[in-house]
Amino acid sequence: MAEIKTSTQAAAAESGADRRRSHRVHITMPVVARGKNGNTPFSEETHTASVNAHGCMVRLTEKVVRGQELT
Repeated sequence: MAEIKTSTQAAAAESGADRRRSHRVHITMPVVARGKNGNTPFSEETHTASVNAHGCMVRLTEKVVRGQELT
């Protein structure tokens, strides 16, 4: 018998990994994140938590906001 998904289950499935533009790879690589907090530049050595074709996720001690440009 086929499984029938409720609208809640279908929405949950679509909001997860199925909607990603590319596959995530959980890998630790050293990186240096640079940016500015106001007019004050910062540079922080850290490591990636995951990487994909469009970017990576890192943990920083410096405060940043969504959409803030880092190099």
